[in-house]
Amino acid sequence: MECFLTYALLGNELKHIDEVANGKACGCICPNCHESLIAKNNGTKKTAHFAHVSDGDCPGAYETALHLLAKKVLSETKRLRTPDFHFDYDYYNESSLFRRGSIIKFDSILIEIVPQSAVNREIIVDAMAILDGHELVVEFFVSHRVDENKTSKLINCGLACIEINLSGQPLNYTVLKKFLLSRSSNIYWICSPNLEKAHKNHLEKQRFLEEEARKQRELEEILRKNKQYNNQREFENKSQSLYEQYKAAGKCKFYTMKDGFASKCPILRDKLSDLKTKPFYRHSILKHIIDGEYWNGKVYENKFTRECRIFLSGKSVEIYPPKAYRDLMSHEQVRAANLLYAGIKTIEEILAEAKPCNHCNHLRDTLSIAGNYLSVCDYEDCKLTGFAVSEENE
Repeated sequence: MECFLTYALLGNELKHIDEVANGKACGCICPNCHESLIAKNNGTKKTAHFAHVSDGDCPGAYETALHLLAKKVLSETKRLRTPDFHFDYDYYNESSLFRRGSIIKFDSILIEIVPQSAVNREIIVDAMAILDGHELVVEFFVSHRVDENKTSKLINCGLACIEINLSGQPLNYTVLKKFLLSRSSNIYWICSPNLEKAHKNHLEKQRFLEEEARKQRELEEILRKNKQYNNQREFENKSQSLYEQYKAAGKCKFYTMKDGFASKCPILRDKLSDLKTKPFYRHSILKHIIDGEYWNGKVYENKFTRECRIFLSGKSVEIYPPKAYRDLMSHEQVRAANLLYAGIKTIEEILAEAKPCNHCNHLRDTLSIAGNYLSVCDYEDCKLTGFAVSEENE
């Protein structure tokens, strides 16, 4: 697409081709090389445009005119959308976004000035936007960005700076006006001491709040533990008194509780005692369980080897060997293994019917003595009087 020079300088003012007389009478000069121009605005075949009197080519004319037009648009509208601020200055890094930009109507726009804060007048900026006494440097570029040296000087002067990339923009007032109000990756921060400071303060406040929250959690945990400790002490003192009363009455038995169950539940013991007349009782492992040794009622099977194990008083016990070993076992060993497995399954069914102590009619109390929980059970006394309930409540 051909780019026509449609803006030129008339004196110190940038004029559009439609605003001047035709031909040399336009009195305009090239904004780049300052050669006299001819206004070609009476044609019908080509877009109205300016041409150099010498008919020579000026490569920088269009770029310079675009640069001047952007400053003219900003100066006249005094409106600009500030870009989103990323604390790492990476526009595409969503995780570093700190503050969204917004459209701002400035009090005034000064073009090509030396900021008051510039030392030895060593910085000239394209535009200085001012709002409530706060200054914002605006730099435009088509082919030459703000370099590190100028960025360093801006930072040393404490100035915030936005850079606007005009490359690809047409030499059109209306389009540039819309562009300056758009959210675009071509409008971005070069530096902003105030926003950097705001981000630093935000992080410090966040760390402070997190630390305060951590201290509050620690305090609440201490208070909770103290309350729990005090409640436990109160419960244990009360339990000790009740223990002496139940013991003096002689009508209840005390059983250590584990996972909500009495470790030697008399109801289960009576049910298991029926197995003493069965062949199961002749097996040493089954005999331990039937006599009251604690088993959690769970069988653990290796799905690859088909080996079955239980944990009896915390120790692993094989109740059915792997298939590879079974093929090598004698007839008597197989019979013993089958007896053990059948006995375990029978006891497992009995234990599966058991309910926790707090679901049992015979639980009179739960006490805490020397760090252990005891169930106070009247089953034995009820058996003697004929009021025992053999099954737990549903």
